[in-house]
Amino acid sequence: MKKRSSVEIAEMGLAEQKSKFMKVNTAYKALTSKRPCGPNKDAIRAATYDLAKNDPWKEPFENLPEHAFEDVADWERKLIQERVRGLRGT
Repeated sequence: MKKRSSVEIAEMGLAEQKSKFMKVNTAYKALTSKRPCGPNKDAIRAATYDLAKNDPWKEPFENLPEHAFEDVADWERKLIQERVRGLRGT
């Protein structure tokens, strides 16, 4: 059985999500159900922010409110998927 990368597992969790907004807790549960390593939720939110807001002048993640990027709209999810696939070269 092929080992899946964290990116692939995260994409699977995103693909399984059908609602208009993606919640970080939903993605976290999907990820840890497939790979119980316990990734840090703040790290997931920060990575989501970095991928969704690809702007060199963006506000530092550490300055954002605690609830920032707990929800991801469909258009942001699609943008993140495109950027992740671009990083992988697929």
